[in-house]
Amino acid sequence: MENPATRPEVKSALSGTTGIDIRKSPTLRTDWIYAAVPLGDGMAARAAASLDEMNSRLSLWWRRSLVGVLLSLAVLFGLSFLVARLLSRPLEMAAATADRYARGDFAHRLPAQGSLEMSRLTESLGAMAMELDAKFKLITRQREEMSAVFEAMSEGVLALDADGRIMLVNKAAENILGLRGDTAGKHIGIAARNPDFGDAVKKTAAAGQPLEREIRIPRDRGGDILAQVHAAPMREDGKIVGILTVIRDVTRLRRLEIMRRDFVANVSHELRTPVTTIQSCLETLIEDSGTGKDEMGTFLEMALRNTRRMGAIIGNLLLLAGMESGANGDSGASARHPVKPVLDDALSLCQGDAEARGVTVNSDCNEETSALMNPQLVTHALVNLLDNAIKYGPEGGVIEVTARHNGDRTEITVRDKGPGIAPQYQSRIFERFFRINGSSRIKEGSGLGLALAKHIALAQDGDITIDSAIGSGSAFTLILPRA
Repeated sequence: MENPATRPEVKSALSGTTGIDIRKSPTLRTDWIYAAVPLGDGMAARAAASLDEMNSRLSLWWRRSLVGVLLSLAVLFGLSFLVARLLSRPLEMAAATADRYARGDFAHRLPAQGSLEMSRLTESLGAMAMELDAKFKLITRQREEMSAVFEAMSEGVLALDADGRIMLVNKAAENILGLRGDTAGKHIGIAARNPDFGDAVKKTAAAGQPLEREIRIPRDRGGDILAQVHAAPMREDGKIVGILTVIRDVTRLRRLEIMRRDFVANVSHELRTPVTTIQSCLETLIEDSGTGKDEMGTFLEMALRNTRRMGAIIGNLLLLAGMESGANGDSGASARHPVKPVLDDALSLCQGDAEARGVTVNSDCNEETSALMNPQLVTHALVNLLDNAIKYGPEGGVIEVTARHNGDRTEITVRDKGPGIAPQYQSRIFERFFRINGSSRIKEGSGLGLALAKHIALAQDGDITIDSAIGSGSAFTLILPRA
């Protein structure tokens, strides 16, 4: 061997530091790794190993380490899979049970198993199933009850979506509109084929407000049907999502009303001529009887008074019949008129009766007060109100008549100091021929005055209200549109 003192690693060790070098051995002609460490006192120790042997040992170590790691991973994976299965199995069973509940099968119950948390989940699912089962049974029962009521209704009910397609319809609506077959999802214009009905639905959807109108539905046999349609928008979050219509067959009702009006009109016309003749004869006899204070004159005056009463009844019946049938084409309010001339006319017509009973009528109405009205009909209504106030008020009493604007309304109030009207009669006081039996309010009259005044007010798009109490008099207010 050559002297190793000249080797790099030995030099480093002799100088006091550890030396390492890799080179080809001149003796063995292979790569070796050399290491030298200082020993002190000018000495060093050197070791050498074949690099091929070191590499083979490292390769063996790496292979063994890799095998160990792979075995460890396999063991960990197996353990993880087992733990996951143990944990996921109850969850899968819970998920399957929840799916069965979603399909409506609430009879299934999940057995308690697994951890405390899983047991609590199982108990919660069971309680939820019981609650849902009870709710669904309640909803089903209510739906069946509503369906029975819905189908038993005499009024037709029709629900449309925003596009005008039928969502819900009952038998009555099908019969009234003449719908045939399965109409669910069909457009109402195609299913019903009634322009008036379609127009009502369109106007309701466009205006976003309820609409009520009467339409005629043609029929091939049996005559047309008159139907009263009430349409209202259905909203969701402020947006119109459909139209709900209620349809009522009023054909028979309208026929009965026409028959009743025709009967009243015919009877009134038949009575008018003989009553007028009797009245003329009695007036002539009274003029020829001198003073009229003898027995004959008394009877003649009584006959004349009753004849005039019959004439008033006939006149009121004719006016009512004409207003209801639309014969009085000008019954509605067509233009703005001042109230004071109308009120003055009514007061002048009642002045004689008021003086006969010593009643003072005070009027308070500005020249600027006006209303949309038919002056002749409103005068007739005011005469009826004043006549009642004079007739039922005390002799020598005072009647106050006021006319005021109140927002978009004009209110004319006739207030008397009479005995008043009990609350139980106030809702019926505007019925025809209604009389308060057993009270001091029974006087000679037709029983049509207030009914006629009410009809006149309604024809002007107005109304009449009453404010009365026993012993405090009565106040009737005629309400008319101001604009």
